[in-house]
Amino acid sequence: MSSCFFLHVILLSVVPYVRATVEQTNVPDELTWNFYVAHQKTSRLNTPSNAIQSWCTNVYKWQHDSLVHGGRNTSTGTRELVHYLSDQVLQSVHRTGLAKRQVVSSGPKRRRKEIRMLTEAELDLYFRAVRAAKANTTTSPNVYEALAEFHTGITSISAHGGCNFFGWHRVYLLMFENMLRTQGPEFAEVTIPYWDSRLEARMEQPTNTVLFTNRFLGTGSGEATGGILGSGWQTSAGPLVRNIGTDGPPMTDEAIVNVTRMTKMSEICGADSAIESDLEFHHNGIHRWVDGQMAMLQTSPLDPAFWSHHTFVDYVWEAFRMNSQRNGVNIETDYPANPTTMGAAELHAPDAALGFAEMTVIDGLSNTFTTEIYEYDPPPTCSVQNPDCGSKYLKCVVFRDNAHCVSRTLAEVVEWENNQVTRTTAAPVTSPPPSACPNTPIPQPYTEHDKPYQNHYCLNGKSDIRQWVYIPVKIIYRRPPEYTSYGSYPIYNGKISKFYDIYAPNVYSNVYQHLKNGQPAKYEKCAGGDKRISSIYIKSTGLNYDGTYKEYAIMDRRIAITVSTAYIAVKNPAMESSLALIQATDSCGRVCRPVCKVPNSNIYRPCSGAVRLTSALPRHYGTDFGNAVMDVWDFTTDKACPQVKYENILIAFNCDFQTDWFWPTKQPPAMRPIPPGHVIRKPIKGPKLVKG
Repeated sequence: MSSCFFLHVILLSVVPYVRATVEQTNVPDELTWNFYVAHQKTSRLNTPSNAIQSWCTNVYKWQHDSLVHGGRNTSTGTRELVHYLSDQVLQSVHRTGLAKRQVVSSGPKRRRKEIRMLTEAELDLYFRAVRAAKANTTTSPNVYEALAEFHTGITSISAHGGCNFFGWHRVYLLMFENMLRTQGPEFAEVTIPYWDSRLEARMEQPTNTVLFTNRFLGTGSGEATGGILGSGWQTSAGPLVRNIGTDGPPMTDEAIVNVTRMTKMSEICGADSAIESDLEFHHNGIHRWVDGQMAMLQTSPLDPAFWSHHTFVDYVWEAFRMNSQRNGVNIETDYPANPTTMGAAELHAPDAALGFAEMTVIDGLSNTFTTEIYEYDPPPTCSVQNPDCGSKYLKCVVFRDNAHCVSRTLAEVVEWENNQVTRTTAAPVTSPPPSACPNTPIPQPYTEHDKPYQNHYCLNGKSDIRQWVYIPVKIIYRRPPEYTSYGSYPIYNGKISKFYDIYAPNVYSNVYQHLKNGQPAKYEKCAGGDKRISSIYIKSTGLNYDGTYKEYAIMDRRIAITVSTAYIAVKNPAMESSLALIQATDSCGRVCRPVCKVPNSNIYRPCSGAVRLTSALPRHYGTDFGNAVMDVWDFTTDKACPQVKYENILIAFNCDFQTDWFWPTKQPPAMRPIPPGHVIRKPIKGPKLVKG
């Protein structure tokens, strides 16, 4: 499908429309096509709905970004830096024919380790190298951000949504590693450590990991500081922010096994892959789990966590490749005939331009990378007989009848360090037995439901709250299926009955006939059980601008059905109309159905969740949060009791825990077949950077 056709459809969707200030609208066709593809691969019973929703929306954003902002990554400094770094890689992996590759020595083979397995000296060296690149302004705004800037524009769709995802990011990581090595002679042997997020997935409370403290990647809630970030990390998209654990899961053991047991690339990427073994699909969860800049395609490399996460993805891909090779597959030529899931097939063809120097997509499959340039240390392991994970930042636990290494919390690390100090040098040091369960949560400054959510307010590359306006959103929430008992029971004839609590909807047939719940798939680690409150996260995603905004509403889980109001921000439509997709999900990854107000009534009907804002009067949005509140609440008609102005709440979400497919879905046009021998040459042009 041609880029011109995509651009034509998108431009039609963003033409200003002035009949109303806030109105429901249809989502672009490309997004309905993505939902169709996802529907062919999975269901809400098998895959958490938010993972499906985010996957489809992300692919649309990749398409949108490459077409509308295709020239955004063409600054002279970025082109020169990428040219220089990609030429370095080309010298190591030089394509001399369709099947033959000439290896050029690049020095001693590098070893990449899990970040918690680094020595303190190695960890400090990596931190200083990254900070040095951030402080190096020889390329504007600095060398670190110039390279990060390349993760956008046309590269965003050639590097995502298909099988070029692996090779493109493999080269990109090597360029980043090479760039770090040029920041000073002391960094000549630095390597990128990988982040095995299974070590978090195995924790009872993954957000308590030591990884997101000042020992490693910096704090994980609000403005991020400490560790690799130093006193702060200002970026072109504002101060670096994170909201770990509010969305998405860490990568699980099951997900990795599903990928690495496969033997053909067509099983882990492209149109013919199953969703449970699609590695790019699984990798998306961590981007959302970290949140902030990391959750946006255009800004994710601004967070140093990006590089370690993608290095782990590269490790998993290499583990898959080794399994394929053991099963007799030629891993340098094994490339799917249908290499895209939802992306642009011509950009993922094996002989298409990779996006770096003169390399093509198939060059990304060269064995040279891991046979000549770098290799991976295995992830940390332990056993009941040998319960030592090899790092003070990890502990050995019994998990599902097996011993596994799990990340420690910062408190556990400090406790371990204190115990080492108190031991006498004469006493033998023995490894402690493995724990029977991952860990006991430590006290936190905020509970799950009162922790503030920090937005970065980045819109089209600029972070400023004044670019946003607020609209009210109503949340209608049913008691979730896993809530078994509140503990407030009826009394009959002086005797208490504990069969049902008084709020259980299934006790009352007149209520239950309307509130029957399904069992949609959910993330393994989520707020469930009999907790009394739940957080519903509401997010706006720009469909004709680059920007997301997120907030949450707190809901009473005890009651059969309850209502709350939240306020969500979208781009200010003062200059042109804003088109945004509003979505709501709970902490388990279960999404809520959008419903929109029928004009001139108080009735809500199912809708797409897409809204259009214009600057026409009367404005059903607030230029700031305070104005939005005043639009919903009337404080003047009766000063003793504020009145709700329901006519200004135009969109709501019904959190009903049903399992049917409700997203707008259309079958996409037939994709054009890729002719044999078809070559798309799109080399990066521009003057080469002279080293030194």
